[in-house]
Amino acid sequence: MASKNLKKKEISTRISLAVERSGRKAKDIAAALGITEVTMSKYVNGVSTPKNDYLITLAQELNVSVSWLLSGDEDTQTMPGEPSYSEWKRRALEAEKKLEVLRGVIPMLNEVNTILSKNL
Repeated sequence: MASKNLKKKEISTRISLAVERSGRKAKDIAAALGITEVTMSKYVNGVSTPKNDYLITLAQELNVSVSWLLSGDEDTQTMPGEPSYSEWKRRALEAEKKLEVLRGVIPMLNEVNTILSKNL
């Protein structure tokens, strides 16, 4: 039992460190994950450990690997400066919006090209 509690404490220490390194507040990360602040506090303080699906999402949100959260292996930690999961998601949505605009512009450009071709 002591080994299980030690493992839980080690994971919580890494979660706490990742939260700190992210420069964000634990309550903001909790909101992004769709969990309560109390639940996030339990993860950070070692009272409980995230279930697998939340562990994956938490790692993505904190820009660290699941392997690092579980083992502490520095080789598996995401490099600083890489965008977080939420940043990638924001960028993808922004790119999607730009693509929609381009899809509307392309037919107009084709029409202009046709008109110019006839007049040249």
